[in-house]
Amino acid sequence: MTHRIVAAENPEEVQALRPLLDAYFRVIEDILATFGEHVDFAPMMSDLMTNAGKVLPPHGRTYYAVSGGGVVGMGFLKPLGSDFELKRLYVSPSAQGSGLGRQLLKHAMADARGLGAAAIYLDSLRALTAAVQLYEAEGFGHIPAYPTSEIAGHASVLPHAVFMRCAL
Repeated sequence: MTHRIVAAENPEEVQALRPLLDAYFRVIEDILATFGEHVDFAPMMSDLMTNAGKVLPPHGRTYYAVSGGGVVGMGFLKPLGSDFELKRLYVSPSAQGSGLGRQLLKHAMADARGLGAAAIYLDSLRALTAAVQLYEAEGFGHIPAYPTSEIAGHASVLPHAVFMRCAL
């Protein structure tokens, strides 16, 4: 299966990712529910839909992957000072195992490097073992929670979270 990665150029493209974002947040909600935790992701979704400019040029980047006429993956680079934060890297179940997650990640890393960033940060959940292993394999190391992490703001989620950084 071949995938084409597209860099979004306008807020409408970000808004068109809403079905994938909904699926992403459902996965996270389901994982947290197994720990008896609940986070209201509606404000995060609303912020992204209202302020898409922060994940679009010239500030950040939005990527989505197209395959077979449909969107099957996404990822965002959000500015973090002169560095970036990788947000919401997600591959739909129909494309999982195809290498698309690695392709999206490498694309984001190359872009961040080209934009002069020295590092990319991310937060994730320990239970997303395939994602954490991918990040480790691509050079991300574990770090303490960083202050701008959305997860770091939810104390009950911290025991289930990982925080990572990759020097570019």
